[in-house]
Amino acid sequence: MKVSSHSVLARWLVGGALFAVMALACAGIPAAPDKRHPTGQELVDVFYTHQEEFKTLHLMALEDEGLEWVSPVHTLPEDPEPLGITPQRVAEYRALFQELGLEKGVYSFDDKTSLTFIASELSWVKGYLYADRCPGTLVEDIDQAWNEYSTSETTSYAFCQLIEGNWYLFLSSGD
Repeated sequence: MKVSSHSVLARWLVGGALFAVMALACAGIPAAPDKRHPTGQELVDVFYTHQEEFKTLHLMALEDEGLEWVSPVHTLPEDPEPLGITPQRVAEYRALFQELGLEKGVYSFDDKTSLTFIASELSWVKGYLYADRCPGTLVEDIDQAWNEYSTSETTSYAFCQLIEGNWYLFLSSGD
């Protein structure tokens, strides 16, 4: 049975977000009680202000084969040096995360057809996605979609809002 690339991307987005949440929970890094997610408009503004930095980070992630995840405190694999990824390279990622407000870093699995840049994570994950298409529900306003679904009985969802080209905002939650 052939699995569509759409369903594979959706599983990566949701699975990766859940992986990041679980990894951070295991690391004992609690979210601040008064913390809020940035709004979609705030994320779009950061994207347009720092487009070159996003492009640089995107290209770095594509170049670094075998590196699946880099966060401000972790990498996957744990030791990327056998892949030729130096501590200085990891420091470059982390400097860009700080500049771009990516609290949880960037991840991509397998063939890197999509890259997820995590801006914030509470009980759900919000950030940027570089992909051929939205692996969830494409919406015009990601915050409005959240407001509608957060009070519903739906426990798992993934939304994307097109920024431009292959760049999206994404929001993912659920089991």
